Amino acid sequence: MDISLSAKQTAPSATLAINELITASREHGEQVYHMGFGESPFPVHSLIQKALCDNSRHQSYLPTQGLFQLRLQISKFYKTMFDLRYSPEQIVVGPGSKSLMFAALAALDGPIFLP
Repeated sequence: MDISLSAKQTAPSATLAINELITASREHGEQVYHMGFGESPFPVHSLIQKALCDNSRHQSYLPTQGLFQLRLQISKFYKTMFDLRYSPEQIVVGPGSKSLMFAALAALDGPIFLP
């Protein structure tokens, strides 16, 4: 089986490469101040840990757009905080920004300009 051309041309993640470099530097005793985004250095709140444990027995896939109630609350938040109106159907929730950006870029056709 061959690997697709698009997969062969996909560059490694720059953020993951930097994380590996930082890990290697620290292993060599270098002091590194990691100022990048990615995995949070903050502990997971105990209420979130409890909710994860309580729901760990549920072994079904979530809706691909994310939980409706969460999307509804996000919609209300943007309306209240910024007077922006988005319906829950216009909101997608995912496991992290990297996978969401990859999915968005893969779905769009044509030139994309990012600031």
